[in-house]
Amino acid sequence: MTIELRKLHQVWLDHRAAQNTDFQNIGLDELSNSIVGTGPFYYYIIDFYDMSLSHVSPGIEEIHGLDIDQVTFNDVLAPIHPDDIDFVVKAEAFLTHFFSENISREKLTKIHFNFYQ
Repeated sequence: MTIELRKLHQVWLDHRAAQNTDFQNIGLDELSNSIVGTGPFYYYIIDFYDMSLSHVSPGIEEIHGLDIDQVTFNDVLAPIHPDDIDFVVKAEAFLTHFFSENISREKLTKIHFNFYQ
């Protein structure tokens, strides 16, 4: 792993949960059906406890040629251009700080995406 990607991992490691989280309550059908795009897209859920991916959509294979059953988070991060790493690190640091300061950890692990209210 490059030094740049280590910086990115460190942002997430600094704010990870003390244990694995349970994402069974997320309505992925509602989330995926609510995404409006003009081209190919993919989605996945990252468990920052162990940097594992779940609920990986088939679009990741179409776009990046990655096997949805074997893809790792580092596979997803690898295409980030080296000149963009510092920006991505700053953006992720901002988001993790925002969520950790404004939403309790208990609520973060129980978020429901419901776009049909």
